[in-house]
Amino acid sequence: MVAYARLGDADAEKEALQKAVVANDHFAPAFVNLGQMEMRVHNFSEAEHDFEKEVIATVHKAHAMSHGSFARVHYIAARACERLNLQPGAVS
Repeated sequence: MVAYARLGDADAEKEALQKAVVANDHFAPAFVNLGQMEMRVHNFSEAEHDFEKEVIATVHKAHAMSHGSFARVHYIAARACERLNLQPGAVS
């Protein structure tokens, strides 16, 4: 992925990042990198979508830890789920 980015091959970079997301949809760095790549090619709506997915992936990690003092993570994740039309995720 990094090699494609450095070569300026956005199509190959996007394909590699999408494969990473399919392989593990809870791997937040893949969503961040995909969002950053989308921003470089001025595809801002897709970038926003990728960053919202990153928020949801990060919340899955937070649920595995003690997070009593981080209640805001639930609100942010719920908003991201709502924007992605994932109502069951927003409720949970």
